[in-house]
Amino acid sequence: STPVAIVSNATTHAQRVIETTLGAATLDLRRKQVKTPAIIAVGEVVRMRAIIDWYACNPPIAASNTVALGA
Repeated sequence: STPVAIVSNATTHAQRVIETTLGAATLDLRRKQVKTPAIIAVGEVVRMRAIIDWYACNPPIAASNTVALGA
C-alpha cells in the first residue's frame, strides 16, 4: 500500500512522526491523536526516512542555550 508519514510539530521538541499507509492513515491518526500543525508526506519518499532522518540525530537546541545574533 502507499506509504504515508505524518509529522506533527516539526522541528520542535514535541516533534512526532507517524508512519502508516494511505489505507490506514485515518484510523491511525485517530488512535494516536495526532495534533496540528502537521505535515503529510505521501509516496515512496516516506521509505527514505531512515536514510535522511537528520532530525533524530540533531534535536533542537533549547531556547535557554541560544544567543541572539548581534547581542
